[in-house]
Amino acid sequence: MLVRRGEAGGTDVKVIENLPGSRRVSWIHRNSAGEEIGREDDPTDTYDPRTRPWYIGARGSDDLFWSEVYIFFTQRVPGITVSARHRDAQGRIRLFGVDITLDALSHFLASLKIGRSGRAVIIDDTGQLIAEPGGLTMAREVNGEPAAPRIDEVGDDVLTMPMTASASRGWDIAQSRSAAAPTSR
Repeated sequence: MLVRRGEAGGTDVKVIENLPGSRRVSWIHRNSAGEEIGREDDPTDTYDPRTRPWYIGARGSDDLFWSEVYIFFTQRVPGITVSARHRDAQGRIRLFGVDITLDALSHFLASLKIGRSGRAVIIDDTGQLIAEPGGLTMAREVNGEPAAPRIDEVGDDVLTMPMTASASRGWDIAQSRSAAAPTSR
């Protein structure tokens, strides 16, 4: 099931039923009061969450699983997914994912006030720029899909200076998540 914001404050719900021998994808549209205002089947939809990295990652983890940046199947926009596994009272495993567009992250970062001229950015442990207040331009391709730029590809000295300084001191950005200990190179 996929739930997303619809028109005028409503919701759109995509329901995927993978039953033995059949497959059905339906969209249910609700207005802002929660009343159903439309329903349609989509026999051309081939999306199968069981094949997606966010699903596979959550299935094999007892913790929250954060995906790398990828292009969302339905919206065709870049984002990340946080997903989790849950075992219900009958012992069935359920997987849940929440998609966060890079645009939504960028809007959130733009809303932050950091001193007189500060700004916040989100960078992963490989140096890929995930979000920045001005929004991202997907400047390169990885495996045929648009990808967010690496921090050293955006041409912003203020952003690259800490990365360069960390590297010259022997610091590994991946370790800054835990102990931020120097590495020996």
